[in-house]
Amino acid sequence: MIEINLLIFNKHSEYSFQMKVLSVFAEVFLGALFSLPWLIAYFVIFDDVDATQCTGIPYQFGEFARYAYLAAAIVSCVIIPIMHLWHAIEKTQWPHWIRKAEHAFLFGVWLYAVIALAHRGDCQATSYIRLIWATVLFPIVAGLLVCCCLGIFTKGGASGYREIKQDPFEEKI
Repeated sequence: MIEINLLIFNKHSEYSFQMKVLSVFAEVFLGALFSLPWLIAYFVIFDDVDATQCTGIPYQFGEFARYAYLAAAIVSCVIIPIMHLWHAIEKTQWPHWIRKAEHAFLFGVWLYAVIALAHRGDCQATSYIRLIWATVLFPIVAGLLVCCCLGIFTKGGASGYREIKQDPFEEKI
């Protein structure tokens, strides 16, 4: 009986380890998915922007955004696995303020994009202005889609309210 329990425990811990590894890969993949396209777009599109046709805050934001999204990609692909490795070795949680600082930084980048968009009159580069529009609108649209999907999937779904099909006072024969 003890051998069977140990076998079940070992399989469970192996499964748990595999799930943790899968979780790390999923988190890195999602982080890269949300930062790499912006990184590539800002490096490619902003290289075509001439400093004479785009000045002021929009131009400064473009210079900043290239390296801000590079930093976000590095955090997603390097820091997140290090956090999980730290947790596995030290058996302590990585300081939560690091993740909060990352989120605050990305929110600051988004606010800077909103400010750059408000000054879009200083820039004649239409493809670059469209990229700033996408930077501002993407998080809003993605957030609305998540809210709508959560609303759809929780209404009557697996985790939602289920009607009782049978009358509870009906006598069973």
